[in-house]
Amino acid sequence: MFDRFLEFFFPDDCQPHFNRAVALEELDCAEDALNGYRKCLAIEPDYADSHYNLARLKELRGDKQGALRHYNGYRRIQGS
Repeated sequence: MFDRFLEFFFPDDCQPHFNRAVALEELDCAEDALNGYRKCLAIEPDYADSHYNLARLKELRGDKQGALRHYNGYRRIQGS
């Protein structure tokens, strides 16, 4: 239900999707959090914090290639 709320009221705003993903991560719902970070990046591909959190979760799950891709995305956006 909350997903439909976000899609209806905030279809082009990644911040609510990012916030939801952070909350899901805190609740140990890693797969749903990953999807939330991906949704945020689908809306705003240069959202650095979403790249960072997605990379961190992928690293924790053993996806080194995915983690590296998003860490590099984060670094590119941050300019470091």
